[in-house]
Amino acid sequence: MPSLFWTVGCLSGASSVILGAFGAHGLKSRLDSPARLANWHTAAQYQVYANSAFRNPSHAISL
Repeated sequence: MPSLFWTVGCLSGASSVILGAFGAHGLKSRLDSPARLANWHTAAQYQVYANSAFRNPSHAISL
């Protein structure tokens, strides 16, 4: 059974991919400022880093 951190990290990773794709394809035509699109990109990128931090320590602990 996967640990809670692994599960949360995987769900966070899936949501970062979904939100990143939405930002790249869905928001491009809706936002009037390129800076706002850049902010969305940065937020999605930071979420990828955060879910990596959730998954990696939990894998080391379960060994």
